[in-house]
Parts: sequence; structure tokens; C-alpha cells
Amino acid sequence: VRPVDYNNPVLVGYYPELRLPSGREAPARPEGVYPRNIDILHLEEIKGYERRIRDSIDYGYVAGYDYKKYNLLEKDWTDLLGNVIEGNADSIHETFYGSVYRNLLSLFGHIVDPVHQYGVPASVLEQPETVLRDPLFYRIAKRILSIFYQYKNHLQPYRHEDLYFPGVTIEDVTIDKLVTYFDEYDFEINNALSLPNPEEGGKYNYVARQHRLNHKPFHYYLKVKSEKEVNSVVRVFVGPKYDVYGRELSLNERKQYF
Repeated sequence: VRPVDYNNPVLVGYYPELRLPSGREAPARPEGVYPRNIDILHLEEIKGYERRIRDSIDYGYVAGYDYKKYNLLEKDWTDLLGNVIEGNADSIHETFYGSVYRNLLSLFGHIVDPVHQYGVPASVLEQPETVLRDPLFYRIAKRILSIFYQYKNHLQPYRHEDLYFPGVTIEDVTIDKLVTYFDEYDFEINNALSLPNPEEGGKYNYVARQHRLNHKPFHYYLKVKSEKEVNSVVRVFVGPKYDVYGRELSLNERKQYF
């Protein structure tokens, strides 16, 4: 997945085939549309917000409303940075850093009618219930993740003493083969019906069927040797070993998928 680009056309078209609660059809997005200023937000404004965040990461500090400086390299401030990128109520300075994540959803969500000239309704990108359906969302997420990767690359690597557990040794790790398959899932859609009175709803039961990705049960086994009885926490990270072309990923390439 490539991150979304401000300066090039969006090559991922999408026809959602959804009808909104208002009764109007969710707008489609053709291929090759360039992102432009929308009526509530300018493209350069979003670029500026993102540039400020990235510059702050390289500088090593972010600043709050009260001019308080937070040293990003002093400890792991990932949660604080996430609030800044989203621009939520916990952001330390929403006025200065904006809301890059929500701005990107609005920018590309309004791409077919940026100034509401034709009265096109909100797209699936702008609604939490449907945002994951649009393949463009994952390109937006990739751009947001690149900001976190930029920050993580500035942090010092773990030291041996950070990970060393005296008296405890993991001697072996094995994991079952992960097998995925498409499964059929049925769910009721009675709430989507428009009926004259609630009593009528008891006479009907409408069910929709959807294909969903599932997996067979699998186990992983850890052989642990401990010289003493001690409480511990085990964290297991599961990620792909090969890329889409069957080439084995290096550990540095693989870490972003864990």
C-alpha cells in the first residue's frame, strides 16, 4: 500500500453501492481525480499542519497551548503524538498542529464536489461506519503511519538491560501454520426496513449474507525455563514473513507489520 499523495491524482476509484440513512446514494469516486481545496479547508493548510508535526519530530520537541515544551526523545510520547495528529480534545495544541488525520479524510472525502457545488452528500470516507470499505482509506492510514515511523526512528533502540529477564530463558518457539479462508456470515437487517408501525416488524425477518475473511484455530508454543517463580507478561507479535511476491522480508521491513 502506497501512502496517499497531495500532488498526484488519486488512482484508486471506488463505487460504494451504499445508500445513506437520508435515502441518497453514497457518492462514487472516479479514478484520476486531483485533490483540491475544499470549502472548509485549503490543501496548503493541511500540508502546513503536517509539516509542523514532522518538523517538531525532527527538532525533538512539541509545544502546548501554555508554551510548555514536551521532549519527544526523553521518553516514548506516542500517545501524545497520536492526539496531536488526530487533533482531538486531548491535543496539546490543536490550533497550531490542526487535525491532519481528520483533514485528510475530509479532503479526499469531498474530492468529487470540493465546494459543495452540486450538493453531493458525505462520502464513505467521512463516516466511521463505512470508512474501512474505501481502499483509499488505507493509503491515508499509510501516510499517517509514516509520521509515527519518522518519530520511532528518532528513538533509541532497546538496550540489553531493557529486555533482559534474569533467571528466565525462552528456549524454543513454535507456531502452527496460519490458514485463512472466506466464510459466510449472516446478520439481521430488520432495522433497515421502513414499516408503518413497530408491530409490523415482528412479522418479518430479513437476513443479509456477507463473505468475511476468517482463519482456522492455531496455537503457538513457548518453551520457557525459569530459575524461580515470578510473574511476567508475554507479548507476541504476529506479522508476515514474505511480501506479495513471495520474497522474504528483512526484520527491518517486517517490523512495520507487527
